[in-house]
Amino acid sequence: MDAVHHTERPQFWRVAQRCCIIAGSVDIAFFVLFLWLNSPILAWINVLSVLMYAGGYFAYKYRRNELGSLLIWGEVIGHSALGTLLIGWDSGFHYFLLMFVPILPVTSTRKRAIIMLLMLWGYYIGLYLMMQVLSPLQPVPSAALSMVNVFNFSVVFAMFSYLAFFYVKTIGLAQQQLKFAASRDPLTGLFNRRHMGDIVNSLMKRVEKHNHALSVALIDLDRFKMINDLQGHSTGDKILEDTAKLLENSIRPGDLVARWGGGRVSAVATGHLHRSGARGCRTNSQNHRELWLGAGDWRFTDGNRQHRCGTA
Repeated sequence: MDAVHHTERPQFWRVAQRCCIIAGSVDIAFFVLFLWLNSPILAWINVLSVLMYAGGYFAYKYRRNELGSLLIWGEVIGHSALGTLLIGWDSGFHYFLLMFVPILPVTSTRKRAIIMLLMLWGYYIGLYLMMQVLSPLQPVPSAALSMVNVFNFSVVFAMFSYLAFFYVKTIGLAQQQLKFAASRDPLTGLFNRRHMGDIVNSLMKRVEKHNHALSVALIDLDRFKMINDLQGHSTGDKILEDTAKLLENSIRPGDLVARWGGGRVSAVATGHLHRSGARGCRTNSQNHRELWLGAGDWRFTDGNRQHRCGTA
C-alpha cells in the first residue's frame, strides 16, 4: 500500500523537491546567521542539513521517494531538537515539526499516517516538557533569539501557504478531470449520452423561452453490430473514432455531437438544420471518405457475401 502512495502522486513529489531547495537555502542563511552570532555548533549543523536536503532532492528526482522522505524526516527532527536544546524553546525550531501534519496524510496510508501523527504529537509535547526543566546549552542574546523565532515562523508560514495553494490547485485539477471523464465517451472523446441529455434539456428551456428552433439528428451506423460480430470490436471502435472525427469537422461552431450508444451518434444544432447544411455535411463526408474503406463506407466480406457499413 505504501508503495502505491509513493507512485500515485508524482505532483506531490515534485513539490517535495522544491521544498528541499527552499529548506536548503534557509539553512545556508542560518549558517551565516549563527556564525555571526558566534554559535559555530549551530552553524555547522546547518551545513549537515544542507547536505541532507541535497540528498533528499536527488532522491526525489530519481524516484527514490522512501529515501528522500527518510532524509527529510531525519533532518527536521534532528535539527529541531538540536536547535531547541542549544538556544531554547523560544527559538521556534519546533515550528518545522508542524510541517509534517498536512504532509503525512498525503504520503502515507491512513493507518500509517495516524500512527506517525500520534508519534509526532508525542515527540513535540515531549520536547516542550523537556525544555521546561532544561536551560539552553548555548544561549544567545534575547534580541537574536527573537530574530531567529520570527525567521523560523516566517519560513514555516510561507511553506504552509505554499502547500495550501498546492492542495487547492490539485483538487481543482482533479475536479476538472472528473468532470471531463463524467461527460465524455472514453472511446471517441465525444460527449456521452447523459451529458448530451442534460444539454438538450437546458437548450429546450432556452428555446421555448425565446421561441427559437432546435434541431436534433440521430445518426445510426448501418450493420454496425454485424461488423463487431464478424470483424471484431477493434474494427467497430475504429469506425466510431473516424465517424466522431468526421462529424466534429462537419458541424458548425456552437453545434454539438455526442455518442448516443452502440453505433449511434447524435448531433444537436440551434436553429433549423437546412437542406444546404445537410448537403454540406454529406459533401464533407465525401471529401473525407479516405477515413473509410470505399466511397464513404466500410466494406467487408462474410464468406461469399459482401457487406457495407454506412450511415442512416
